[in-house]
Amino acid sequence: MVLMMARQATVLTLLLLLLLARSDTQVASRNVTLCHDVDGNGVIDVVDAQQVAAHAVGSTYHPGFDVNGDGEVNILDVTSVADAWHTTTGLCMPGNGGAAPWLAVSSWVYQLTGYPNDSLNQIAGSNFQLAVVDLARDGSGDFFTRSEIAAVQATGKIVLAYFEIGAIEEYRPEWPLTPPDLMLGPVNGWPGEQYVKYWDPRWWPIVRGRIDQAIAAGFDGAYLDMVVTYEEIPANSAGTNRADLASKMVDLIDQTSDYAKSIDPDFKIVPQNAPELHTWPLYLPAIDGLGMEELYYRATNQACNQSWCTENRANAAAVRAAGKLVLAVDYTNQAAKIADAYTRARAAGFVPYCSDVALDVMRVNPGWDP
Repeated sequence: MVLMMARQATVLTLLLLLLLARSDTQVASRNVTLCHDVDGNGVIDVVDAQQVAAHAVGSTYHPGFDVNGDGEVNILDVTSVADAWHTTTGLCMPGNGGAAPWLAVSSWVYQLTGYPNDSLNQIAGSNFQLAVVDLARDGSGDFFTRSEIAAVQATGKIVLAYFEIGAIEEYRPEWPLTPPDLMLGPVNGWPGEQYVKYWDPRWWPIVRGRIDQAIAAGFDGAYLDMVVTYEEIPANSAGTNRADLASKMVDLIDQTSDYAKSIDPDFKIVPQNAPELHTWPLYLPAIDGLGMEELYYRATNQACNQSWCTENRANAAAVRAAGKLVLAVDYTNQAAKIADAYTRARAAGFVPYCSDVALDVMRVNPGWDP
């Protein structure tokens, strides 16, 4: 044990000497695109080098310290930090200037599981302008770190954290903290997921905790799912009616937005589905965008021709006309239907994406995605 620690200390010393030996002239000549501010404090310094060097000598791969995104943490990552020494190049702090303006976003990727090597390197290496990913790599308590999110942002991407505000899955860390009487029964098609009484004051600390986690990890915003709970649970669930359930959901979105923006005014709020809520006065001022599933194709490869599909498209168009970004995801894997979904979405002013309903891959649709 003593010998191993001595060897590690020697490696750390050599790596840091290499770092300090780099000249400022050499540093300035590099065009760094990935994240070198490993600890996310706004400065590239010896602490960042120490952290990367410490993880370069171990046998376990830590994606948060793979600053050059090659799938390994080694001497190349330390020299990459060295090249950015005492510069502002590659700071990759949240909201970095390399990202597209919010309303100019024209491509996005939506992936909630199946990250290769449990890292976001594949997404970082893609040409998408915006990414929606889960708060945690495993959907549970293994949260993405600030340096991992910053590394994706450093490639010019906006990164939103996915989580639910109207339901809870049994694998989430908050599941055992949720009082049983807050649960309203399983979500249709998802037996391990329960609707919740989202209007109950005891639910708010869970939503607030998720916002806190997203902001602490440096996400640019939150992508809020299960807004549709208000229309899928019995109308008398709160002892009132459907209109009151809608009002209560808008109140929760508004509360979430107010809380997040009180900490970070630039933090984006993007609810998914239920675009008809735009008619409620508090809704549009609270949101920055809208995510929509199945505007054109339902899972999987089924044309969305029902009356509710037409209503969703009209309501989503109203949200877009109000100056909000609209992200559309359709579930089809057939080339002609992918082409149709992208063409129609773009004509409506939406940002299209087609993937598998499991959202467990980064799908690049040839000829349509960058």
